[in-house]
Order: sequence, then C-alpha cells, then structure tokens
Amino acid sequence: MSSFADLAFSGPGRLLSNTQEEVDEHKEYKGKKFMFISYCPKEKIWHVQPKRFILNKLPQTITGQFITSNWFNKPYFKFEDAFFVVVAVKKNMSATKLEKDFNKLKNPFPTVYDVPPYITIASYFKIPFDLMCKFVHRAHKEKTDSFEFTIRATNNPWSILTIKIIKNPNNTESILMCHPSFEMPLF
Repeated sequence: MSSFADLAFSGPGRLLSNTQEEVDEHKEYKGKKFMFISYCPKEKIWHVQPKRFILNKLPQTITGQFITSNWFNKPYFKFEDAFFVVVAVKKNMSATKLEKDFNKLKNPFPTVYDVPPYITIASYFKIPFDLMCKFVHRAHKEKTDSFEFTIRATNNPWSILTIKIIKNPNNTESILMCHPSFEMPLF
C-alpha cells in the first residue's frame, strides 16, 4: 500500500506504525489496553470483563469508558462491599489469562494483593457496604432511578472510577451497577 493509501485508509483515530501494524488510539495507549475487573462476593472470584475500555487521551490524563451497559451490568446487594480494578495490560493479553491470574492466590476475600505482579498499572477501588446501603436507599426509597458515583482508588488517589447506579426493579435490596469510566494520569 502506498503512503497516500496508508493515510487515506487508516481512518480517524487509527495510526500505522513503522511495521504497518494498525493501532487504534481509542483502544490502546503505549501498547496497552485497559481492562475492568470486578469481584463477585457470591462466587468469591474476580471476573474480567471481555471488553476493553474506549480511551480518550487528554493533555495530562487518560480516560476510559464502557459505552453500553451490555459490557458491564451487575447487581450488588446492600451490606456487601464492591471491589473493582482498572488495569493496563499488554494489548495481546487475553481476558481469560488475566482472570485466571487474578484468582490464582485463592484468597477468601479480595485484596490488592490479588493483582498479578506483571501488571504495572492497576487502580484498586472499594465501595464499602455502608455506601452500598446508601445507594440502595437512594435508588429505591428516594425514587431516583439512576445516578453516578465517583470514588478514588485506594492505592492511587489520582485514579478515579465513576460508575452508574441504577434501581434494580427485580430486588429492592439491591442496585445495578453499569457504565464504568475511569480517569488517571498519563504514564
């Protein structure tokens, strides 16, 4: 393909490297993709979402978002803690391997120590049960169908996670969480 064709057909948001490998700047940054991992208290295991974040690079930060609730939409009950991790991994890392490695230690409860050692960028988020109770109350008692809540990572106060909270019509003791988005400093 000629240089003109490379430019004409690479498309917006796509770059071609010296090896002509296509890079989508909205899916990766510096050869890494960003993945969302959630802990299931019922199964006592970590789940890696198969979709990666859609990225946007700003002058000082990088942001990522899930663009549909089909990518992540899970019920959470009051009196349960919620745990999430946003990681940057090599673009060819499979979600299956990442999930296996997150669950390798078989800890009885989630900790930041579950993050595999080869992951250099990981932001660990915890929503404690007292906040979960407030979320359930707001969604069901105050008749608020949905709202967003933002938290800081426990291991990096410059990383933030915003998650959409929706009233669970099937259970008044729980809420649904979806549409995670993050912001962190560029590395």
